[in-house]
Amino acid sequence: MTDRSATAERTAERVLNGSQRRQARRWLVGGAVVLPLVTLWGVNSLRQSQPNAAELQAIQDSEQALERLLSVNPTDNPTATPASPNAAVPAQPPTGSSPSAASRTALPDPRSAPTLTIPSSNQPAPALLIRVAIARDGSQVTVGSQTGGYLTREDGQILGTLSAGEAASVTAQAGRLRLASWTSGGPLWLQPAQGGAVLVNGKPYRGKLKLIAEGDRLIAVNYVDLEQYLVSVVGSEMPASWPLEALKAQAVAARSYAIAHMARPASAYFDLGSTTRWQVYSGINSETGRVEQAVRKTAGLLLSYRGGIVESLYAATNEIVAEAHGHLGASMSQHGARELAEQGFDFTRILGNYYRGAQLARLSL
Repeated sequence: MTDRSATAERTAERVLNGSQRRQARRWLVGGAVVLPLVTLWGVNSLRQSQPNAAELQAIQDSEQALERLLSVNPTDNPTATPASPNAAVPAQPPTGSSPSAASRTALPDPRSAPTLTIPSSNQPAPALLIRVAIARDGSQVTVGSQTGGYLTREDGQILGTLSAGEAASVTAQAGRLRLASWTSGGPLWLQPAQGGAVLVNGKPYRGKLKLIAEGDRLIAVNYVDLEQYLVSVVGSEMPASWPLEALKAQAVAARSYAIAHMARPASAYFDLGSTTRWQVYSGINSETGRVEQAVRKTAGLLLSYRGGIVESLYAATNEIVAEAHGHLGASMSQHGARELAEQGFDFTRILGNYYRGAQLARLSL
């Protein structure tokens, strides 16, 4: 949710400056909202974009996985009632009532924070695809593939190939896409060869790319594995040099936020964007080994409240948390998470401090 790079050299001042842009977004529904468990993308939304067979199968696999996989340990909260998949959940914060203006900046003593129980599992986190809009404000983008790639239509027909490193300009005009000598009235796919990365305006991204023309607006959507996506997000939102427990807390908060948007996508074409309007996703450029370790060590963990998914907002400092998200009742301070980690708190206590009343759930087979 902040416009920061993944490098360890980025300073705390940069972190704060990036987060301050969030103050104008206080209208966003966030930490106080608990979403019911629903399918990732409904059949009606799928039909709007007419996916090809391979895309449809991948999405259906993710739908079935998420339907099965959110499991709150019943011994942690025996009175909790799972949310109905079709019911609307009231926007009430896990912490109870919203804090008053006089007390919003005063957090409870972190020493009183509960240690959230990690649900046991002997299985790896499932593979889920997330759809991230990485370009959607203009009519043109430049695309390519590090290893070369195939350009296909929705029906799977191969239009041509791009050689490794070759850049091609794609333009949307009157609902049609133009790329070199190819024109299409429907979406186009760029699939990299040999597990390579796609390039969008020169930046590398894992997964594959879908290009959509909406009038004269071009939407570039990155279909990427959720855990790979999170490595980039955590590296964009928090300096990799910070304590590992703070990075792990960030990973869980970012995963919960992402899954909330997979359950309630921003549009028929994508789940969420890549900017500070959502949480920052910078592709491969923001990945580091320490961040990957934090994501891996928390694989599949997310925040839950009474069987629903907590859309867990966060900001740089307690002051920004209070200003932007205080009326919602639950949000994590990133600098606060770092300070708690430096004091010896692990990620379960850090999350328990900022999302009081919530618990950890696990995506598992």
